Amino acid sequence: MLRNIAIQITDQILFFSRFAIAVAVVGISLFATYLSITRSLADLEYKENTIESLRQAARLDPLSAATHLSLGVQLELAGGDAATEFLTATRLEPTLAEPWLRLGLLYEARADMATAERSLLHAADIDHRLTPRFTLMNFYARRAQPVAFWHWARLAFERAYGDSSPLYDLCWQVAADPAEVYDKAIPRTHDLQRSYLAYLLSRGRLPAARQPARDLLTHADAADLGLLLDYCDRLIDTTPSEALWVWNESCRRGLLPYQELHPDQAPAIVNPAFAIEPLQRAFDWYVPDVPAISSTRLPGGGMQFALSGRQAEALEMIAQSLPVLPLKTYRVVIEYQTEAIASPTGLTFAAEDRKGGHLLSDVALAPAEDGGRQSFLLQSSASGLVTLRLRYRRPSGSVRAEGRVTVRSVRLENAQ
Repeated sequence: MLRNIAIQITDQILFFSRFAIAVAVVGISLFATYLSITRSLADLEYKENTIESLRQAARLDPLSAATHLSLGVQLELAGGDAATEFLTATRLEPTLAEPWLRLGLLYEARADMATAERSLLHAADIDHRLTPRFTLMNFYARRAQPVAFWHWARLAFERAYGDSSPLYDLCWQVAADPAEVYDKAIPRTHDLQRSYLAYLLSRGRLPAARQPARDLLTHADAADLGLLLDYCDRLIDTTPSEALWVWNESCRRGLLPYQELHPDQAPAIVNPAFAIEPLQRAFDWYVPDVPAISSTRLPGGGMQFALSGRQAEALEMIAQSLPVLPLKTYRVVIEYQTEAIASPTGLTFAAEDRKGGHLLSDVALAPAEDGGRQSFLLQSSASGLVTLRLRYRRPSGSVRAEGRVTVRSVRLENAQ
């Protein structure tokens, strides 16, 4: 009998245990459903992103740091007191940097500089990405604290990505001299050296670009060539010796498929027989896109131009600027061929002073169906820069030329 009573008691305990578990499961399920519904409603209010909707979202989900942060932002925009919401966000999510950043800026606006600085430094301590570091750069720039500014500038550039112009602009506002930016802020990485050189060229700060360009050239690759040629182009008229150095260094390192230019050793023209498609940059040939004239580099060398008869009355077909020794006499030799172009052809090969723009010498090209050669002497000017040009001008009393002219090669020689 006692055994039966024990069995009954055990059954009752099991029954009540199972009942309690079932009730607990239902309760947990209902609570989870409640939480899910509450958070869904809070999410809808959060997405509306108004002060009232965010307050309602905070009531529905008081443990959401993102909600308190967004409410603080909206209150700040409306001129209200956002500090409490930002502080709540920091307590709920201690590793979130944004509320600390916003608190720092808020305290700065209230002239509480010590608390502002601590908040911003704490944000940078928990988040090592760009934004906290750039924010500190701005803070110390406003506070006129250059030592701290350059420290955080260097750290900010270590995390820089995309367009870094805002960082460079801020550095230039703070710098006492241009070299200070490169010396104190820019890490010597390939990407940043390329980025900084591009920035300097975009702002027309050529003198400051010298060292960054030289450093970039020490490990430049094919992707850097366009930027280096931009720099070279900009230097030709201002600092031709530096332009020549950039060109020669690019040749020496195999970035350009040409021999170096050394006018003090031997006169030379880049790509004299058009064996390579012209770069249209720096010291290589420039072949402008001229309406009603087509240009083609021939497989065996030479550049051919087809004149349609509808081209402008005066135009330029090719040009190249090259360094020479000042006040020295040279001979320019042109090998060419014409097809179906009558005399006078209207074609002239000329040499001009690159800096002054005045004509040094020229020669008219006669018809040459079987190929021909023309040459002329020129005395270089004091600038040491000569521009060679092939031009067409409709001769007076003639119709516009229709036919072909092929420039086989152009040479520069010392005149005996």
